[in-house]
Amino acid sequence: MANQRKFHTMPDEILSIIFNLIHQSLSSGHARTVNKLSLVSRRFRSIVLGLPVLWSRISFPHLRVKHAELFASRAKTHPLAISMDDSYDWKLKEPELVRMMDMYELTVSLSSRIQKLSIHISENSSLDLDVIQKTYSNASFPCLSELTLEWYTESPRTCRFLFQGWVMPSLTTLCVVSILPILSPAVFSKILTLSVEVNRGVDEDGDDAWHPTEIITFLLSCLSVVDVRISARLFSTQLLPPNTLPKMESVKRLTLHLPNTETAMESNILHLIKFPSLTSFKLDLGLGDLECLDTVLKHVSFLAMPDSVTDVTLAVGVEMDSCEGRLSLPYTIGKWCNRFKGLKSLTLDSDRRRTHGIFAFTGPIDVLKVVKHHQSDAEKMPDVFLFRLEHFWDRPHRTAVVAVEKFDGEINHQTGNIQYIERYTDRDSESDSD
Repeated sequence: MANQRKFHTMPDEILSIIFNLIHQSLSSGHARTVNKLSLVSRRFRSIVLGLPVLWSRISFPHLRVKHAELFASRAKTHPLAISMDDSYDWKLKEPELVRMMDMYELTVSLSSRIQKLSIHISENSSLDLDVIQKTYSNASFPCLSELTLEWYTESPRTCRFLFQGWVMPSLTTLCVVSILPILSPAVFSKILTLSVEVNRGVDEDGDDAWHPTEIITFLLSCLSVVDVRISARLFSTQLLPPNTLPKMESVKRLTLHLPNTETAMESNILHLIKFPSLTSFKLDLGLGDLECLDTVLKHVSFLAMPDSVTDVTLAVGVEMDSCEGRLSLPYTIGKWCNRFKGLKSLTLDSDRRRTHGIFAFTGPIDVLKVVKHHQSDAEKMPDVFLFRLEHFWDRPHRTAVVAVEKFDGEINHQTGNIQYIERYTDRDSESDSD
């Protein structure tokens, strides 16, 4: 009772901050959370209605069009983030195509307020290209800064022209999956952050496979891009001499994602484009067997090595051939459980001791970052001291930051060369390690 009395004395401003933090922390289910908060009490409802930011995220089909219009009105002048997904099976009275068209038309009507837009087209889409093109013809999104396009139809190439006439003067972040849209040169020139994922799970001779020249042309169109993430299968592309490779001069940070061993052993973007200004490189690998790591790392190398790279990240995990691989796990497990006719209890457990990446999952650290503060041009990062850090790996779930300058060939266990940064608390693991 005492706590309840104290709660009532909490100022509305503090509750507003709490509601805003809750809203920011959610990856999905914003509408449901906002509605639940507004139903707690009259006071809560008054606070929620007075926070336009809580109503600024609109997700289709989780919201029906009439509810989306209500959210947009309550968001007032706050920029909107709209997500459209046609793969969800709504049991509505109106036909699916009617619902989708209402969704697209509402988006166009709100286009001047949209800051983030995400469009997901499923493989079972009833998309009518002619109708969509007419609806979105010469659409203007003056404050749109982030655009995500995920296209899983059988022929994504036929849809790439839909965005050619879009006016997006503020667009700086573009994420595309399974589609390489045709955009105006003015739009391409403003993009600073780019993520491209194509040819995943497709055959080289398939109709929906993107040719390496199409991928390279798309990348080179972004003249000002700084941050690039590429997950593109290029199959067995013929390599060119290093002095004839095209350049992406503006790129400072590059992430190369190779989801499986087969893709890692094929041609990749490092073999086809120069990155002369690169300062940070991350290689994200999915391997079926860690014993392949040596072979893969020898293959995944720059054909024209940039001299400007100062930060390198290597991430290695279990390969996942399908981007929806984990989504099938509940069905697979449920089907297996059906064999046990008298089942009353099911426990799902992951044995951490048998899960491996570069470090064992229950190992002392999750991430090891090696830092060399003072380095001359002729001096390389030492490659032997990693083998001597074993005695420091005595605390789980930490990031270890190692200063190379303090390494003199022998580890002094009293100097504390490694600084541990706690990511999260695991009391069981803490007690085991002490």
